[in-house]
Amino acid sequence: MGVYTYIVSVTTGDMFFADTCDSVYLTLIGTNSQSDKKRLDNWGPDFSKGSTRQYKIHCKERLGDILLIRLEKVNRSYMGDDWFCSKLDCDGEKSYFPCYRWVTGKECLELRDGTAKKPNEDKLDILKENRQKELDIRRSLFGWTTYKEGILKCVDIKDPCKLPPEIRFLFTKSTEFVFTGDTALMKLKLLEWQDCTDSWTSMEQIEKFFNVNKTDKSVYVQRKWKEDDFFGYQYLNGTNPIMIKKCKQIPSNFPVTNRMVSGFLDKSSSLQKEMEKGNIFLVDYQLLDDIPANIIHGRTQYISAPLCLLYKDTHNKLKPIAIQLKQTADPENPIFLPNDKEEDWLLAKIFVRSADFNLFELVTHLLRTHLLAEVFCMATLRHLAYVHPLYKLLIPHMRYTLHINIMARNKLVNKGGLFDKVSLCYSISIAFAAYVINTYQQYIVVSEVKYVRLQFCLNQYC
Repeated sequence: MGVYTYIVSVTTGDMFFADTCDSVYLTLIGTNSQSDKKRLDNWGPDFSKGSTRQYKIHCKERLGDILLIRLEKVNRSYMGDDWFCSKLDCDGEKSYFPCYRWVTGKECLELRDGTAKKPNEDKLDILKENRQKELDIRRSLFGWTTYKEGILKCVDIKDPCKLPPEIRFLFTKSTEFVFTGDTALMKLKLLEWQDCTDSWTSMEQIEKFFNVNKTDKSVYVQRKWKEDDFFGYQYLNGTNPIMIKKCKQIPSNFPVTNRMVSGFLDKSSSLQKEMEKGNIFLVDYQLLDDIPANIIHGRTQYISAPLCLLYKDTHNKLKPIAIQLKQTADPENPIFLPNDKEEDWLLAKIFVRSADFNLFELVTHLLRTHLLAEVFCMATLRHLAYVHPLYKLLIPHMRYTLHINIMARNKLVNKGGLFDKVSLCYSISIAFAAYVINTYQQYIVVSEVKYVRLQFCLNQYC
């Protein structure tokens, strides 16, 4: 009986602290048999940062097609030494086994080759068991919990350091995260003002900070911010472009008439004609109606729930032509127009922009981005194995989702956190987020059950 030799290349990640001094053992598992466990040691510093090392695995018989590579790391010291394994190659490029994760403590991994496979494509019991074992481990790590009653569920981990290393920030990312804020403040010459709680009392004070780091864009914004066409421009090119909708009929609670706005339209046209042409747009902040305002420095804040009508003129410029600051049509709730007193019209636009910021932060950013993304991230981790094609597509976009959301719940949206201190809406409106979910749940709530059903369909037909 001859001796068969397999050559395995092991690549260590090219990042800080990726190397290890711990002992690593490797076992090849094939369709016919498996190799003996071999310690990977070339009589020198193995697994140095960014290195690729080759090892010969001698077997008494052919193993058949290599299905799995088992890696076992054993601590040489009490503390252990984490290792970032990038990939393994068996016999050149014939079999490629991606890892791209930290191997921590005393750990055993079984890696499959890099070919994407859905569950129904696993024909061998050993592969089915490997997939199920991986998912069982993930489900034990990533459990569901309720942060606040009424909002989407989240991961049952309160300390981001408890997340597996491949899910949380890298050392370099964490360092960058810590220093980015101070670096930006230093660049803006605002470091000494970061804990200031005094209110601005004049535009001159705002301009003092606005001018510390001038750019072409900042100068342009400072010059144009009061103008109507720039106000409209921000709806398409600002942070929250999803709010603006084409208006085909004026809402009954926003009684704008042709007589009110005819002076701001094309002379030969009318409000009805412009709506038929698709040139009239509406922004409605109805979700902010009746939301309790926050109390900042002992004073109750004010939240408007405005409606804003915009017109795309013959020069393709989008301009506001009517603003109402509350949802109910009433003589005490006037409709502001561009030919009103300059201060009144400007103040109406400021209230609209303030409402846009609140809705953006609480719905577009917090709810539709962070909270919904966490649901998808959790479902992906709990139901899709590394080898699943959907996992391979989705996980790069979800890598830091859990880490950043845990930090936000601990520092930003918690009671007494940063957003509780500065947001107009009560307690960053976690309660508001719950209100949005309860009101529009048929559109935005994504359950784990529905996600699993989607996965099942994709497994069968994709």
